[in-house]
Amino acid sequence: MRRLLPALFALLAGLCLAKGVSGPEVARILNELGYEASLETESGNGYPLIFLQTGKISALLIFYNDNPFSEGFEALQLGTSLNFDPPPSLEGINAWNARNRFGKAALMEDGQVMLVADLNLDPVCDLKRSLSTFVEDFESSVMIFYGEYQVGRIR
Repeated sequence: MRRLLPALFALLAGLCLAKGVSGPEVARILNELGYEASLETESGNGYPLIFLQTGKISALLIFYNDNPFSEGFEALQLGTSLNFDPPPSLEGINAWNARNRFGKAALMEDGQVMLVADLNLDPVCDLKRSLSTFVEDFESSVMIFYGEYQVGRIR
């Protein structure tokens, strides 16, 4: 029994090791989840981009690979820009970032607000479930940010 448990844990850990993901694989899964995901294969750095429509927000999904020796991409970032008139203050953005964990905001020079969230894919056992949760959490963060601005909590 003592020898069986380490072997079982090693087997289970092997099932969750990230091999990296591809743009077409992620786009396919997002479309299966009911989102509109359009894959763009040419970006400035050669990495794929996905233009994502969830029904509530439009976002850009960016692929990252921190390990040039691994297959596929190891991290994803969702981002969207929001326009407000008047734009929120830097203090309001910093207060939002201090209160919120899933979705960070940045105030751009032109007054736009960029909201972003990152997903580390190492390890991910269920890519479809991880992507679903990632998009849902990000969508919620965007809607909460917008709502907090509307009621004056972010100024």
